Amino acid sequence: MPARDKRAKRVAARENRQLLQGEDIATKRMFINVVFTGPKIELSKRLAIDVQRNIISSLRGSYDYIRDGGARGAPYYVLVGAQMPAVLVETGYLSNPKERKRLLDPNYQDKLAVGIVNGIISYLKNRERELD
Repeated sequence: MPARDKRAKRVAARENRQLLQGEDIATKRMFINVVFTGPKIELSKRLAIDVQRNIISSLRGSYDYIRDGGARGAPYYVLVGAQMPAVLVETGYLSNPKERKRLLDPNYQDKLAVGIVNGIISYLKNRERELD
């Protein structure tokens, strides 16, 4: 397992632990089962890839040093139970001075939004082709 996937799983585990605090063992087991066997997992992966590619494409024309960390999966509680493909988009880290400056820039925010929208459109077009 790549290091970034291990980190994503650790972060998800920490955040999920906070959300599931006080839940009984049956609820926790149900959560784990849904996360790892949910029918929307594969579709969510495809959506994540389309969104990631389009965000990178939208930013690279205007900003230097845009790193493509790829689309990663992790069992986030906030995505459990979604009846449709779902993704969590991390647009940057406020703890990184360069990213913080960009994240506060309205032009950068617009480029991120365009990338997300185009990623969703790309996903929908791909799904439409698959269903034809």
